Amino acid sequence: MISFWEKQYNRQEFDVTIIGAGFTGLFSAWFILKENPKAKIAIVDTSFPPPAASTRNAGFACFGSPTEILEDLSKESEESVLKRVEMRIQGLENLKSVCGETEINFTDYGGFEIFDKNDTALFDGTASQLEYLNALLHPFNGKDTFEISDQKQHSFKNAIKINFEGQINPFLAWKSLYSNIAAFLGVHFISEQAIDINSSDTGTSVKTKNHTVTSQKVIVATNGFTKRLMPQLSIAPARAQVLITSPIENLKLKGSFHMDRGFVYFRNVGNRVLLGGYRNLDTATEETDALELNPNIQKSLELLLKKEILPNQNFEIEHRWSGIMGFGEKQEKDFLIEEPLPNVITALRLGGMGVAISSAVAKLAVKKMSGLS
Repeated sequence: MISFWEKQYNRQEFDVTIIGAGFTGLFSAWFILKENPKAKIAIVDTSFPPPAASTRNAGFACFGSPTEILEDLSKESEESVLKRVEMRIQGLENLKSVCGETEINFTDYGGFEIFDKNDTALFDGTASQLEYLNALLHPFNGKDTFEISDQKQHSFKNAIKINFEGQINPFLAWKSLYSNIAAFLGVHFISEQAIDINSSDTGTSVKTKNHTVTSQKVIVATNGFTKRLMPQLSIAPARAQVLITSPIENLKLKGSFHMDRGFVYFRNVGNRVLLGGYRNLDTATEETDALELNPNIQKSLELLLKKEILPNQNFEIEHRWSGIMGFGEKQEKDFLIEEPLPNVITALRLGGMGVAISSAVAKLAVKKMSGLS
């Protein structure tokens, strides 16, 4: 049973309703409020923070590893690939600017793409393309982005350093963004799941268990959970498994590391090691929005940690969790900004790069929304 005060939401007309309170949803509110500080905005989600990826990710402030970019270039034009990389780089700058580098614990240790002993051919082929990649990315970063690394923080034979890559605390980033939005008097937060959208040429309504929120326009920013609300859209959930160790004395590992074409990633969190990924070992099972652990993948992650990342070193696993990402149904990386219903705009399909690209996707969604009659 809701209170009299909460019931007032049923009687209030908003300018915009945003469904989803992760990075994309909050950045959507931020861009609206920058243009109109007096805008009345309702933000609807099951909880604050929401149970998706914004506060459950690994905290990589990254824009793409060499093998990922080369693979994309083999399938797409240079123009489309570079546009996506540029948006990621600009998105990270937006995140740091709006939230504050200190407030989100930003560190710029750099990143590394690493190759195991069976990946010698892949390493050699990638290394031979670094000059080409650096020339492509020079307009964005001003100097070489990638270089061969001789760092010895792990047992892997070969590594390529990714300059300008960093780390954040994703919860602190979300909290900072949330606080910035909450400071505006016209913003209201509704802690319930949206279960239906009705729209017309004149306005919209979003129904939850206890509320019917009416507004002129709606932005849907639910990413991997979108099928629950709009099953007709071309978006598929993808679950990511993560674990983190207890503090490790004299830990030498420092930086963000990618391997296996980005399907595996690890980093230091202070003197702990965070490790996630291996979704490719059980893709069918991980195409879900259920926030559960996959014992087989968790076991594989722990084995990798023991044999390759922290060999001959004692450690304990302190915590395990999962998060939900959103991809195209055929694993497309292009984000989904469209108007599936009158006055309803989607800001979806972050493709596992939500930390970097959420602000850019939000900005484009708001721009499209503003262009509606």
